[in-house]
Amino acid sequence: MEENNIINFPKIKYFFWMNQNEFFSDIAGLSRTIEIGLMHVKKAKPDLVTLELQKTSIKSNLDLVKLIEKKIVEENDIESSSIDKLLLIFDLIQAWGGQTGRGPYVQPARRPVRSDSSNPLPHIYKNAIKAVFKQDFQTSLNLLNSINRVSESFATKHIFFWSKFGPHKKALPIYDTRIKLLLFQKVRSTPPYENYVTSLNQKASELKIEPEDVERALFSFSQFYFLNNKLELKKNTYGSDSPDLKEAIRLESMFLNKIN
Repeated sequence: MEENNIINFPKIKYFFWMNQNEFFSDIAGLSRTIEIGLMHVKKAKPDLVTLELQKTSIKSNLDLVKLIEKKIVEENDIESSSIDKLLLIFDLIQAWGGQTGRGPYVQPARRPVRSDSSNPLPHIYKNAIKAVFKQDFQTSLNLLNSINRVSESFATKHIFFWSKFGPHKKALPIYDTRIKLLLFQKVRSTPPYENYVTSLNQKASELKIEPEDVERALFSFSQFYFLNNKLELKKNTYGSDSPDLKEAIRLESMFLNKIN
């Protein structure tokens, strides 16, 4: 690995991998994990996503990204945003994150998600977005993490979309399990989000690409070679002598040495 001030980044083909991220793919058909994500968010009451998808057809993962963009641009005047419009965006982002975004929707059938008008989620979410617009990202992260069953992984997905398509149009990266495992061989006690952002900006400057593209490349590389929740190679990744596979094997070795 090369030294990069705060974080050591793997030596991979960033320009190749940044274009391989399926979550931004325009290939026809939603990926299975997003289909499951949509199924979960439709458990909310009212089911805002089903109502929206009756008006807007999404045939690929990129279509969903474009729908999220459209809805966020419409809500750039955050003070006038209605609760339902903000909750729709919340649900769409949770769905885009895939099946692991189910947390906020897991509740007993007799008490459907958000059926209680006193639910604090809309108020917290609006304040979190206000913080993004003020570029106070730590406050936004803290607020989003305070929402029941919203982890840092998904909190930073919301920060990513609202920073990318909000008034400043400057995307902050996602900080999820795959990224933490790839960079630190662990998911707990990792550097704080602010440090990760700073280091990613430095790497992006070095590569002359956007920070979000660095994160996108890391995610795609991880998804191709590794399991989701541990840095162990998938069985079908052997059989090639590529530099990226050698790097993946080296990263796996570091991970296994740490846990053994």
